[in-house]
Amino acid sequence: MSVNIQLDKDWKIKSDERNWILAKKRTRKGKITYEGTRFYSNLNSLLEGYVEARLRGVEAHNIQDLIDTTNELKRQLKTTLEGIELK
Repeated sequence: MSVNIQLDKDWKIKSDERNWILAKKRTRKGKITYEGTRFYSNLNSLLEGYVEARLRGVEAHNIQDLIDTTNELKRQLKTTLEGIELK
């Protein structure tokens, strides 16, 4: 059994027997797929990696923009993953 959780319109959490996988949406030949771009040994690291990946794609003009975006991403994650207890 593997995990397949949609985080947002472009990212999913997937898994295999050894890794947690952060998968990004790709369109090839008109077909949408999710390709593993980053692999993690634990779920907490994956979630941190997701926030980092999203932050790299935002337009920020000062540190407060990054802080605000980070807080919003963490709020969205909390809502998306509500009910999953992370240790």
